[in-house]
Amino acid sequence: MCIPAELRGGKDAWDAVTHFKASAARGARWSQGFTLHETLVALTIISLLGVGAVAFGRLLRSTHVTTQVNTLIANLYFARSEAIKRGLPVTLCKSDSGMACTEDSAWQDGWIIITDENGNGQRDGDDQVLRVGPKLEGGTTLTFNAWGVGTGKYVSYAASGMTMKNGTFRFCNVDGPAYARSVILIQSGRVRTSATGVTCP
Repeated sequence: MCIPAELRGGKDAWDAVTHFKASAARGARWSQGFTLHETLVALTIISLLGVGAVAFGRLLRSTHVTTQVNTLIANLYFARSEAIKRGLPVTLCKSDSGMACTEDSAWQDGWIIITDENGNGQRDGDDQVLRVGPKLEGGTTLTFNAWGVGTGKYVSYAASGMTMKNGTFRFCNVDGPAYARSVILIQSGRVRTSATGVTCP
């Protein structure tokens, strides 16, 4: 072993040499790697962190869907109350522009609530935009299957608060049917939610 000149001679030099050798020995032991036990513990911790990350991701997406469901329900009840208050039809329709009903867009791209004096499910004449619904985030898809006037293109409330249609909004994400939610609309204008029996594309 080559010892620097300034470390040669005297007690201080001997102490320095001893420290140098001890450090070298520790370095040699460290370079030998992990024991099997240490490796297994590390792998276990990594696995637990991975499982936790997946579970947290699903929880976050589930929370997103719950918030989106509540937003749609609030918008449906707003449209119904506006129809009753104004004494004329009010429509909730798909819209990716925030200005007009767009039949070719998807529900997850957003919607608008409009006054709909002639009840045709479109914004025309003096119809006003009362509220703009948000584009859904987090990879959520939203579909609406309905029977009655307008099928799944829009929901119109009469001045009585009735819709004259039955239908189901389905919220789905990458986690599949187990985490899907539905909003069920009936002719009276009332809605209810369900987390069972929801089929996703």
